[in-house]
Amino acid sequence: MINRVAITELVKVIQEPKIIFNRFDLMFGGDFDLLKVDEFYVPLRIKKSKAVLGLYLTKVSPQAIEELIDYIFKNYKKVKKIEFKHCLTPVPGVKPAPHWHVELSNKEDFDKALSNKTRYNTKWYPKKIREEVGEFEIKHFSKDKISQGVVDKYLEFKRKTHEFEWKKDHDKYLDEMYITDAYAMYIKGEIKAIAFMVTIDDEVFLENLTYDVELSKYSLGSVIYYHALIDMMEKGIKKVYLLGGTLDYKRRFNGIETQTYTGTVRKPNMLKYWFNELLYKINRCEVNEGE
Repeated sequence: MINRVAITELVKVIQEPKIIFNRFDLMFGGDFDLLKVDEFYVPLRIKKSKAVLGLYLTKVSPQAIEELIDYIFKNYKKVKKIEFKHCLTPVPGVKPAPHWHVELSNKEDFDKALSNKTRYNTKWYPKKIREEVGEFEIKHFSKDKISQGVVDKYLEFKRKTHEFEWKKDHDKYLDEMYITDAYAMYIKGEIKAIAFMVTIDDEVFLENLTYDVELSKYSLGSVIYYHALIDMMEKGIKKVYLLGGTLDYKRRFNGIETQTYTGTVRKPNMLKYWFNELLYKINRCEVNEGE
């Protein structure tokens, strides 16, 4: 049985993990619904013809997924598609894909779990940067300390590495991507690599990292990423979530792979849907009468 419930103290009923994609209260204020599936609570956001569910790295029964899909299409008439992001339960019509996260404890144990090559490179690349490019430092900034210059440089790097264009005002990027923390690498006083994070309690989502492609042979991305992981351990962070993909750093630095389901379920032909449901009910009645 699925039903809507009042959105009160969502933090106390939201499923784990506490990643931003499950925190609809932080993303949308009160502009979402909360569905109760048995004893499970699922946030639901409706925007025009699209529905989004807060089921990131969350395990429910396959039956619950089917009931949710059925409930949404029946009760939200304008919805034409439902989006799932890295759900642990199989979703009808959606293929599995890898998701990555890192579990943090202490530097000694973390380094011990690295491959010999990766452990060596955590020292070799910083040494080469200092010898061939110049002295560097990596600074951490909380959101209120992230300057517009850091955001501008980040977007500049992303245009070069991924042809990424942010079509809105630069000063809106931090708010719209829910950024809470940044790490910036300075070489001779100039920013050469940046990592943006979203922190909730003792868990972090790595929103993205980027670097100056002219220095790509020095693996600036790996250097700033490793530095951020060690710094987060010292701050008591327990997990870092990295989304999916095949980028090597996600595996190399003790990444843990999980198969998840990310994709869209589209509304079926409703005339056919209702006809099949009617047949199902008729057949069920005939079976009951036969008993």
